[in-house]
This record gives sequence, C-alpha cells and structure tokens, in this order.
Amino acid sequence: MTTTVTAGVQTLATCTLGAMRTALTAAGLSIDTRPAAPILAHVHIATAGGRLRVSGTNFDTTVTANVADAVVVDDVDQVFVVNHAELLGNLVAAAKGDTKRVADAQQVSLSRLEDGTIALGVAGFQLPLTAGRLDDYPNLPTMPDPARFCEVDLDLLRDLTARSAVAVGKDQLLPIFTALKVTLDQAGLHMEATDRYRITRGTIPITTGQATSTTLVPAKPFAAALSKITGSSAFIAVLDDATLVLTIGHATIWLRAQDGEFPNLDKVQAVGDKVTFQRDALVKILTKAAHLSLKGDPRAALRLEIHPDHITLYPRTRDAEAIAGVDVPAHAEISEPFSIGFNPAYLLDMLGSLPDGDQVTLVATPGGRPGAWHTEEANHFHHIIMGMRLPKP
Repeated sequence: MTTTVTAGVQTLATCTLGAMRTALTAAGLSIDTRPAAPILAHVHIATAGGRLRVSGTNFDTTVTANVADAVVVDDVDQVFVVNHAELLGNLVAAAKGDTKRVADAQQVSLSRLEDGTIALGVAGFQLPLTAGRLDDYPNLPTMPDPARFCEVDLDLLRDLTARSAVAVGKDQLLPIFTALKVTLDQAGLHMEATDRYRITRGTIPITTGQATSTTLVPAKPFAAALSKITGSSAFIAVLDDATLVLTIGHATIWLRAQDGEFPNLDKVQAVGDKVTFQRDALVKILTKAAHLSLKGDPRAALRLEIHPDHITLYPRTRDAEAIAGVDVPAHAEISEPFSIGFNPAYLLDMLGSLPDGDQVTLVATPGGRPGAWHTEEANHFHHIIMGMRLPKP
C-alpha cells in the first residue's frame, strides 16, 4: 500500500463511523470519569499488522478493541494517543440528523497533518484532536498464548455473572467482597460471590478443560464488559499473575486480580429439609410479603413457617408481625412444622437471580441457619441466604 497525502494531510486509516464508535465504547470501559492521571483520559491508537487498534486503561482494567472494518493506509506502523471523550464526542455529533444506520455507515478517517497533529475526518470536516504524550502512556499488556484460552458460551457467562453479582458486596472499605471468585478447571467455569450475608455459587461448562486456576475479578468492570461488548462467543484465560483475560468479538479485556484472600465458602453449606414450591405461586406471594416487610421494618425478618404441604409467609409491618399469613402450596418431608426468618430484601434479590424453572427448592433448617435456593432445572446455580433470628412469641 502507499501513503495518501492530500494538501498536507497524511491519511493513516479509514473505517465506518459505527465501527470506530463501537471500538471507542469498548475501550472507554477502562477509562474512569476522573482518571488518576490526565494521560489516562486518552486512548492509545495503533495501526499495526494492517489493523486499527484502540486501547484504554486505568491500570486495573485494560481494554483493547480492533476496529472491525478499518483499512490501514500506511505500511509504517503508527502509534499515538488522543483524548477519548473528544474523539467519541465528535463521532456522536457527526451522527446527528441521520438515522443510526446511515450514520454508522459514514466513512471516517484518522490522519496526520504536516505539523504532526492527529485529525479526524468526518462528515467532510478535518477536526484536529487533542493528543497526549505517547511516552507518558502506560505499557499495554500483550496477548497471551492462544492455547491458554478456553471457550465459554457468552450467554451462559452473562447470565451467571448477572446472577452472581446479586451477592457482591458494595462496601468499598471491604474490597475483597466486591470481587467475583472465578475458577477454571476440568469441570468448567465456577463463580462465587458473597457480601457475608448471602452467597451465590454457579458453574457453566467450557469447551476445553485446563489445570485449575483461580482469580478474584473486580465484579463491576467484569459485568460491564460482558454487558457492553457484543460478540458471538467468549474466550477466557487466567494468567500466572491471576490476571483474567477475556476476549469477546473484536475486543480483549485484561482485569487485574483483586488483592486479598477470598473467604473459604466451601464450609458454608445449607443442610436440612428440602421444601419444594411451584415457582409462580411463590414469586407472587413472596414479592408482596417482602415489600410489606421492607415498608414496615427493613431490619426485621420475613418469617416463613414450613408445613408438610404448604408454607405460610408472615410479613412484619411497623412494630408487629402480620396476624394472619398467606399460604403457598409446597411439599416438605418434615416431622413437624418449623419457622425460619430471612432478610426480605435478600429474598427479592434471590427471586431475580434464580434461573427459570417450574419449581423452586429451599433447603433449610430452623434456628437461623443458612437456606439454599435453587430451581430443579438449574442445579448448577445456588443462592444461599443466611437466616435471621426471629423474635420470641
């Protein structure tokens, strides 16, 4: 290929507006609103190997995305850094007045002017971009050996992460509980989360097993990457330093492991009697009872009274428990009825986290011990909620 120079403008690469915007959106997942250093508000753009690559980092998270339909004009590799918000904002502004389909199909270009300024060509305009010092930009990670990756169904990974995130802690003073524990082994991909009061555990299959490797992934950027980056499949690897690498479509995400030691949750098991309900009936009544309890006293337990053929739910409103509860048909092999209390907000979260199924199963015992919830059709995912003490009658 030959270098194109027009009136002092050296065209480096061309692509469609939609492809560039997609790559910038992916890279932006690793750019903080208030970056730790001014240079981290920029994206690193490289034309190498015939590809146009856009990268962003905040040290803990790095995202690199190839612009899908880019044509690199110059044989010589070019590397520069420009302000992310400015570049993306120009693309968004240039799309105004057009339908998304028409706007995404527009051709855009990146060029270097005679004075070295990087310019964006869009909608017939040449717009100079604010550049940063390349020497100030952090070194970007290199792609690991492809043999280290295993393939996982992207939809299953998204579902597992969304359900596990319900139990992720929000207290930044306890950062270890804001992480997801991810383990890869011969049996599949295992994910755990806890905020000390509830636990989620789930497993999904992977196409190729590997030696056991475990990491603690910051839950927020991991979930954001899965929800914002599109693709048909995902490839995942855990490196020797516990960095998790995830490739989806044209984007690759590096997530540095969360520092600290995750608690051993293997000993936290819900044992006891198994109670099975029809899902629809349980969801309807439990949702109403939980909201009534939250409105009355959010700190009070919602009482579930377990009987052989039904359970009775007693919300707590204001300073007193409901005089009469509502029954939900159930099946429990128990010798005598017992009651167990749960945080009503956690029960609502549990309902949203459980996979679809005709039945919901609770494994629990009296006395404030943990209770495990799952659906019969999806035993690979369990939601464990710590029981609450009930007031004495």
